[in-house]
Amino acid sequence: MPTRSGSRQYSVGFASLSPGSSSARPPTHRGWVTFKRALVGQFYAGVDKEVTEEVDYRPGQLFRRRIIRPVYASAGHACTPRVAVLPARVIPGAQVGTGLIAHVLLSKYVDAIPLYRQEAMLARLGPAFTRQAMGQWVEHAAGLLRPVCQELQGIVGQAGYVQGDETPHRVLDPARPGAAREAWLWTFLAPGPGVVVFDFQLTRSHEPALAFLRNYRGVFQTDGFTGYDKALRLLPGDVRAGIVHAHCMAHCRRGFVAALEAGDERAAPFLAYLGALYQIEAELREAPPEERAKARASRSLNWLLPMEVAMKNAAPYSLPEKWNAAWAYSQPCTQVKVSPSAMVSTRPQINPLRLFCKSA
Repeated sequence: MPTRSGSRQYSVGFASLSPGSSSARPPTHRGWVTFKRALVGQFYAGVDKEVTEEVDYRPGQLFRRRIIRPVYASAGHACTPRVAVLPARVIPGAQVGTGLIAHVLLSKYVDAIPLYRQEAMLARLGPAFTRQAMGQWVEHAAGLLRPVCQELQGIVGQAGYVQGDETPHRVLDPARPGAAREAWLWTFLAPGPGVVVFDFQLTRSHEPALAFLRNYRGVFQTDGFTGYDKALRLLPGDVRAGIVHAHCMAHCRRGFVAALEAGDERAAPFLAYLGALYQIEAELREAPPEERAKARASRSLNWLLPMEVAMKNAAPYSLPEKWNAAWAYSQPCTQVKVSPSAMVSTRPQINPLRLFCKSA
């Protein structure tokens, strides 16, 4: 029976006992043998084999690749010596191969292993590399991957429905050695093609969002961070007209939860309304966009209308402009394929505003 390529195969036979002997020879690993005699005195011949497989681990290895290029010279010294061209390398002049650079990148950005840990891990395998050297490798590789990033940015910019967010990260401050500061990783996700791009910035101002929105048209869904509102206000009128700013019902719900936890029982009925809406969304999670839009315009509206009446009674002054953002997602808009789990505004004629319980 053949084994998988690259695996080791061992053959183990019965221990053979000679007449009058109580000790057995150790099993052979050189192949199947015909056993002259077994314990009961019968003759046995190998007819088949039982194969047992197990998964094992071979530690990673560092190896040194030698690139040998012949040098040719003219016998009569008619010209200068010539040598074959050196193959292209990620970092010219550096003694590091492509595979090791790829390993460092994957370990850092896929497996979330920082460079100082990789420094200790590689030291166990042989040659030692400093984290400063590996940082230079990452920088050179990032330059080569820039065209890939630009292609992903183009896909997200043409998606028509993008979710934006910003996440803080602590980074070392070059201006203050040994000190850390807060930076921001701006995220732009296109759920349709399943592509996400990241924009690292040292600020949480509106500038990164503004840079993205200048060339974007479609639905842009965010949380209630005011930086997005400012970026949209600074856009030219024709550009702003092509963007529908949508918010997430989950952020609206958090305000009611906070109010209820603070002891305000008036929030309880609204959480019940939202629970019914979320149940509908759960049932529609795998439905196509057209079916979701139809169900939202009928089933969801049956819960949103009485909820609107209750909220008008609770907050007659601050409700109207803010509430539109919460219930507008129930209006059919099959041209925009919004996420099935995100209840957002999709009406182009509405500028959705976030709805917080504290303003109700």
